[in-house]
Order: sequence, then C-alpha cells, then structure tokens
Amino acid sequence: MDWIRVDGNLPGHPKVTRLAELLCVPQATAVGYVVMLWCWAVQYAPEGGPVTAAVCSVCVRGGHGDKRVTRRVARLYDAFRESAVIDSDGMLHDWHVYQGAIVEKRERDREHARKSRERRATVARLNADSSATVATHETRRDVRDEVLVERDAATTTTESELPPEVDPLPGKFTRPTLEDLRAHIAEKHYTFTAEAFFAYYTANGWKVGRNAMKDWRAACVTWQGRELPRPAVTSKLPTLCRDCKQPMTKIETMEGTTCRACREDHGV
Repeated sequence: MDWIRVDGNLPGHPKVTRLAELLCVPQATAVGYVVMLWCWAVQYAPEGGPVTAAVCSVCVRGGHGDKRVTRRVARLYDAFRESAVIDSDGMLHDWHVYQGAIVEKRERDREHARKSRERRATVARLNADSSATVATHETRRDVRDEVLVERDAATTTTESELPPEVDPLPGKFTRPTLEDLRAHIAEKHYTFTAEAFFAYYTANGWKVGRNAMKDWRAACVTWQGRELPRPAVTSKLPTLCRDCKQPMTKIETMEGTTCRACREDHGV
C-alpha cells in the first residue's frame, strides 16, 4: 500500500485557494483534486510526472467520450497549471519536497525485499548443495566400507598362516579375525568372550577412546582386567570395651571407652 503526505496547512495553501477560485468549487473539493492527483503520481509517476490532461481524468467522474467530462478535464488541467500545482514542464510542483521521502522509502523497501528474496534463494541453493554433498559423502563411505570388507576377506588366509604374536605389517594395525581372538584368549586363559570383544570394537571402528587402536592384544589385557573380581568392601569393625573386650553400641562409644555394664559394675 502506497502512502502520501498531507500537511495540515494544505487546505489553506495559496495554490489550493487559487485552484478553488479558478474552478469555482469549495476549498475542500480543491483539496480533494490535489490529493487525488498526488495519489496517482505516487503510484504511477514516482518522479512527479509528467502530468498530462488525460491524467486529470482520475479526478473527474463520468464516462469516456462524454463531451462534458472532456471539457471538465481540460478545465481542471488548465487550473492545475495556472495555480502552479503543475509546473510548465508538466511536473508536479515541489514533488520531492513534499512526497520525495515517501517515494525514497518505498524504493528502499523494494530493494530490501529484493535482497531478502535473493538471500532466501541463496540459502535454499546452499541447503540443496549441502544435501547433495552429504549424499556424495555417504556414497563414498559405503564404497570405502565395501573395499575394506573385500580387503579383509582377501587377507584372511594370509593372516591365519602367520604366528599369533606377529602382525602382517609391523607398525600398522591390522584388525584381528574372530578366530584370532578365540585362539589368543584360549592361549592366555582369559575369561571374556571373543564375540563380545569383536562386536564392541567393530561397532566403534576399532578405537580406544578417540584414538585408533594400535595393538589389539594389549586391549585384551585391559578387558581381562575388567573381568577380575574386585575385593569386597569390608565394614568398619565395632569398638571393643576397654574392660570386657565386648563390642559396644554406637551410643556407648559416644559415652566413653567402656560399656554400660562395666560402668554399672564399677558403680560409675
């Protein structure tokens, strides 16, 4: 919705008064003519013109082609020019002084809306590109996992022929097979199961904390440590009476170093 600025002194402005005299209409009617002309300009001629005689038809009611309406339009246009509402070049007089700020604000709002649409389009495009990138990464990860599975299957025979304490490539971690784990656990007489160990580290990518595993046999030692029984927590021994060497209650302990029976025997 477009807005126009109407000052409080417009009804008594000399140009409006002159326009009312030329048209022989009340002052309020002349104000209405000026406001209607400004409403047309703010919507269709933001620069303030040029205003032609045909434009003045927005201020006059009647059908097109009516001679009386045509004469009224021509008379109104001449009155606008003679009262200096319209300059000699057809532009509205002092248009940018009265309505320029509103026109500039509308242009700023349109520019802001255009930039907002561009930002939304950019964000949508970036989101679409991110989704495509994520899908590409997932595809690459699936292919990599398939390659690793095929490589592990191809090296199973070679690894099974090596001694259990020797890695195929020194300095490089090699994932053990389930048979390797079972053989190692049986050799060391560990109490945990190879299946639990294999399933746990397969699920977390064979990592210890945040770091990649370097020696799965050392990890077996840690797992065995978790299986060892922990010492039972012993309760605190009761305090014994100094005389009869019998356990005392908590209240008797707070009262002294001897039980009540010994104190009664001694007359205390």
